Amino acid sequence: MPDRMFYRDRAGRSFKGGGRRTSAQDRESRRELEEGRFAKQMAERLNEGFRDHESERLAIVASPKALGHVREHLNSRVKKGVVGSSSKNLTQANREAIKQHLDLTIG
Repeated sequence: MPDRMFYRDRAGRSFKGGGRRTSAQDRESRRELEEGRFAKQMAERLNEGFRDHESERLAIVASPKALGHVREHLNSRVKKGVVGSSSKNLTQANREAIKQHLDLTIG
């Protein structure tokens, strides 16, 4: 489905090399759609893991928007298994910082 179907108003245009025009809103909408798809896939995998008894407890750390998308797609069994969550983006953090954050998040 084309991104343009999600917006009624058109954003301002900018020109790229070669005379190509792009919209900042078009770029952002594609990114948001992809983030939502990824979060849904992650939630589906977590749902499968709990269904197959691969996990019983779960701590989730994600950016606020991603955390909301993931929670939206978790089934009730997984939601009951969540022992902690944090809406923080740790993609640039090193292993030690992530470990410290998880220790604080899940105790």
